[in-house]
Amino acid sequence: MPEINSKRNNKKTASPKSKKSKSKSQIIKNKGKKNGLITSQGMKWKSKETSVEETKFTKQQMYMVIGGIVLFFMFLLWAFVDDTPEWQKRAQAQEAERRRNETLAQQQERRDRQAALSSFNFADLVNSTSLSVSLQSMQTGEDDRLMIVAFDDSTREESGGNVYKVRLFKKIDGIAKRIPKHKLFKRYEEEDIPRFVLFDCGSTEDQAAENVCKQIVGQNVPNILIFRPAQQPRTLPTDLKSDKDIITYLYNLMQPAVKYLDELVEAEDFVADDSELHTLLFSKNSDMDAIRVYDQVSDSLRDYGYFGRTRNPTVIESFDLDETQLPALLIWRTFGENPQIFAGNITSPENVRDFIMNNYVPVFGEFNPMTSKRFMKRGLPILWVSYNNKMSEDGLQLLLNSALSIAKRYRGQLTFVQLDTDAQPQIAQNFGLQVKSKNEDGEDDEDRDEDDEDDDDEANGPHVFIMNQIAQIKEIVNMDDIEGTVQKVIDEYLLQLRIQRGDVIPGLGDDDVEMEDDDDEFEEDDDDEDDDEDDEEEEKPKEDASSEEEKPKTDL
Repeated sequence: MPEINSKRNNKKTASPKSKKSKSKSQIIKNKGKKNGLITSQGMKWKSKETSVEETKFTKQQMYMVIGGIVLFFMFLLWAFVDDTPEWQKRAQAQEAERRRNETLAQQQERRDRQAALSSFNFADLVNSTSLSVSLQSMQTGEDDRLMIVAFDDSTREESGGNVYKVRLFKKIDGIAKRIPKHKLFKRYEEEDIPRFVLFDCGSTEDQAAENVCKQIVGQNVPNILIFRPAQQPRTLPTDLKSDKDIITYLYNLMQPAVKYLDELVEAEDFVADDSELHTLLFSKNSDMDAIRVYDQVSDSLRDYGYFGRTRNPTVIESFDLDETQLPALLIWRTFGENPQIFAGNITSPENVRDFIMNNYVPVFGEFNPMTSKRFMKRGLPILWVSYNNKMSEDGLQLLLNSALSIAKRYRGQLTFVQLDTDAQPQIAQNFGLQVKSKNEDGEDDEDRDEDDEDDDDEANGPHVFIMNQIAQIKEIVNMDDIEGTVQKVIDEYLLQLRIQRGDVIPGLGDDDVEMEDDDDEFEEDDDDEDDDEDDEEEEKPKEDASSEEEKPKTDL
């Protein structure tokens, strides 16, 4: 009860402000109740379905769309509306034309390169008929140019039957291309420049090609021959490898073989060079025959040395010559005492040529890397005399002196060389000779058994042999008959030479064939024999002398 009273009291004591604070909604609600009407005011409507929020198109997206449309129309204007200036259009057209021409030029260059593989643009590929006509025109004097003819066979494996793949032909065609632009040939007219010719020995279209090659070069294919008017053809030296060396060599062929030396300084400098053979002719104006022969021989031997001529009295006097000795021919060699004076018939081309060639290499010299090129270039069959350090000094002296005496008799017919097997072991092994073995330190192996040394005495002893395409003959030197051993090797070689020529029927004995008297190539000249006998009397060593001065030198 007290609680009820308290509530009543609270209602009574409520302030008038609280009454006024009733919301308008309550008033409206109360009015509705009083009036008995049902309204939607104050009611909340809810659906049983889940609510779905609709996407809205924002302002940012709208601006992006408008911007994209603007950019699209700007691209259309840039791509399809041409506002390039006229000068720029012309420049672009010129650049396009330049690029088109450059492309066409590259395509043409590729076509030319491909065509070059199937043609020779600077050298002439000829058949046997054309080659014969060209050689005849040179002999008659109609064409006085150098003509370089390259012989090769296109049927070899490396070419496969295609003449345009022959390596030698492509090399010669390249040289023919370079020569007109080379500084050495700039002063020459086009009709004076050497002509280059290619000849295919294996041509299937030219039936005479094989016979022509056999007549001109024999079996020496590939080969390069140089033809000159009124001259014998010469082979291009094999030591010329690069195009530059070949071009220089051809240029020198077009120059006089003999150099005229008018001043004393020129003559002294000419003979001071000891790296090559130098020949100098001292003459008067009236010595026309000697000058003509000397020019002719010098031209044929220009590959072997240098040739000079002078008629200056001052130069002649400086070389201790007088007019009574003229014409005089002096030669400076790469070995021995110099100069050597020619004592034969100076108007004989054969005598002058033999004198020069016999002084090109020693009569009996040592074969080593420094002299090997000259011995091989001499072009004569080589007779080897091998020895080693096991020989006594007296035995070696006897061997060399005996071989030297025979070498003088065959001078100009055979080349005699000394081979020290210990100093040149590689060369000795190439000939099947045994050389002194080396231990791991590179020193001589001294721990070998005496029995092994005894077995090798015969194999390591001195040998005499000739090894070439004609024959392979090797004999152990009989120290009791050294000259007989050397002569035996020479006789066997001559027999093999005759058999190859067909002059002797194989199987005939030595008694049926006199090998020394009948061979034309090795027939000794009487004048050479007289000269050799004089040399032997002057240079014969004393039998009981053992000093170093008596040992044969390479200048013999």
